[in-house]
Amino acid sequence: MRVLLLVLLACVTSGCYWAERHERRAEGIRAAQEFQRTVPVCITDDECDRKWAFARRWVLDNSGYKIQHYSDDYIETFNIRDIAATRLWVRVTREPAEYDDSYRILVELGCNNPLGCNMELPEARQRFNDYVNSH
Repeated sequence: MRVLLLVLLACVTSGCYWAERHERRAEGIRAAQEFQRTVPVCITDDECDRKWAFARRWVLDNSGYKIQHYSDDYIETFNIRDIAATRLWVRVTREPAEYDDSYRILVELGCNNPLGCNMELPEARQRFNDYVNSH
């Protein structure tokens, strides 16, 4: 009887684990799709300049590092290789879209701490897109 109860308990526990794992994976896929759908896009010079200025402002307000490189189509913060640091390093590029005359503003970020950053990376990426698109 004990063996049967242990087997039953193992099945229930395992089922809960797999359901939770599946839900986390589905949530990650939804977040990635939302991120791709909301990548900032601009067409006119004025619109691109305005969005680029807000991309720079987001980097200044949210990265733990100062900007190391800045140009019309590239922003990059310093990336100190301190594994204890939880601060975000950020790289932003403005690149032409493939099929029309628009530009996409793409963010890449991370931190060097294997235990995590001061902000979850998917959340930070989405916040960047939302901030740049809202202005």
